[in-house]
Amino acid sequence: DPPKPLIERVLGGGRVILLSATLSRVDAELLAPGEEVAYFDAPSPIPVEQRRIFYRPMAGRANSRTPVEFIAKHVMAIIAENPGNVLIHATYSMNARLCAALCKIGAKAFSNTSETKKACIERFKKSGGIFVAAGCAEGVDLPDDECRVNIIPVLPRMDPTSPEIQKWLALPGGRRRYALET
Repeated sequence: DPPKPLIERVLGGGRVILLSATLSRVDAELLAPGEEVAYFDAPSPIPVEQRRIFYRPMAGRANSRTPVEFIAKHVMAIIAENPGNVLIHATYSMNARLCAALCKIGAKAFSNTSETKKACIERFKKSGGIFVAAGCAEGVDLPDDECRVNIIPVLPRMDPTSPEIQKWLALPGGRRRYALET
């Protein structure tokens, strides 16, 4: 979300146009409470057959206490069925441990820290492989064969005790927005 001073300054103008691949109607309405909001949702330029989604849940419920070895075995089964460059989305608290568990069972994987994120993304673009990526919630541009498989082994949830999230949850539709953001 944009910082409050930016919102106040931008919304002080007459008309505001916000462009984002991830800006929902709810986001637009929250940014301009009480204002008329015109919302345009464009279709994806990526053909449907190139953006298939498979839901392959693990046995049991995965969370921060699930052993990474269990998650790594599940991820490797998915990779075996979907060869090519693989981007695995993980939290910073999980990515190094998951990467080590994948390497331990024979995968050639690498992970990043917040300091090495940009360099690791460039490495992945050049060399491919299995990238256990953290901090990539804003998206990574990997067209065509740079990456055809994205795996999200555990959905990261925002901290429901943070003041910002508490404000969301208190608003009408806030719990739904929290679920959608996750």
